[in-house]
Amino acid sequence: MKRAIYAGTFDPFTYGHQHIIEKALTVFDEVIVAVAHNPGKRTLFDVEERRTQVVDSLKSFPNIRVVVIDNEYVADYAAENNIAFLVRRLRDGGDMEFERKLYCGNRLVQSGVESVFLMCDHEMQLISSSAIQQWVGPRGWVKHVRNMVPPPVLRALITKSMEKRWMAWTEKLGISSNLAAERFVDLRAQYEGRPFHNLLHVLRMLEAVESGLYPVEDSASVTLAVWYHDYIVESDDKGMKSDRSAEVRSAERVASDPVWKSMTPRVADLIKATQHTAEAQLRTSDEKIIVGVDLLTLALDEPLYQEYVECLRQEYGWASEADFNKGRAAFLRQMLAKPRLFPGMSCFQRDELKARDNMQSELDRRESKGR
Repeated sequence: MKRAIYAGTFDPFTYGHQHIIEKALTVFDEVIVAVAHNPGKRTLFDVEERRTQVVDSLKSFPNIRVVVIDNEYVADYAAENNIAFLVRRLRDGGDMEFERKLYCGNRLVQSGVESVFLMCDHEMQLISSSAIQQWVGPRGWVKHVRNMVPPPVLRALITKSMEKRWMAWTEKLGISSNLAAERFVDLRAQYEGRPFHNLLHVLRMLEAVESGLYPVEDSASVTLAVWYHDYIVESDDKGMKSDRSAEVRSAERVASDPVWKSMTPRVADLIKATQHTAEAQLRTSDEKIIVGVDLLTLALDEPLYQEYVECLRQEYGWASEADFNKGRAAFLRQMLAKPRLFPGMSCFQRDELKARDNMQSELDRRESKGR
């Protein structure tokens, strides 16, 4: 059996790395993907996070094994485990000199271990871990980075980015880092695992609020309400009926936390406004804004709207296909029957038209399915 080892820091793991692994599998019977741990090197993700991301990204690949190399030469690890080949990635001519030196170094360490160089295809040559770290952060970064990393890595990057955003924002409010970190761990636990009502949805809302396109009066209260408005969602109940809506229970969670005591009344009202029911009376412009930005998913471009619908179906995975289709169609009819989907503010006019087109197309598909 011909075996090779492909080692890297993978901070983070990218489609460029995956591309080389796919090529290596056409040459070797087994590829060992080695996540390198160098205690002296500062990384975005710790070694266990990186290992998990690689494992999750390569679940569907045959003949792959993921290991951690801890403060050891890769050539030594290969020799100790009877692996004869090291796979190295070449992106362009700029990599050649570095790889030449590394090749010579590996030969000094273990002369019996050979290096095999695989060239990236053109569309993968600009993807690198360091470049991705630089992409993360500015408004709209997810739509670019999602084409560079596998979904498990994208989710990890979103979580890491949101933690950084949360800590910076709470510091401005004068909240201690320990309390802020505890609250983020709690928020992350609530949002983790949801296909749609997750930190990406919160991020999109925060980016909209911060864009300046939607005028906010009390930025701090709206921001906190965005973070907590989906703390509890209907899908968490798995079809069980509750005497209080998910939004009311989310508002109660904020109200019960002494850290937010000074902001509680207004934030609770903002969260309750996102019920999107006739009973949710919108009394202030900020209530209209948070309701509007919560609905912006409905106005996404068609491919992203379809992704949203698929994620929503996954989130309600406990429901049968027939029940989900019936419930979703009823929701779409209810929404489309409203004179306005979005609050009556000029900043939402374009979003209104796009959302109606998306929802009507989805409703037509579901009704044709039911015939």
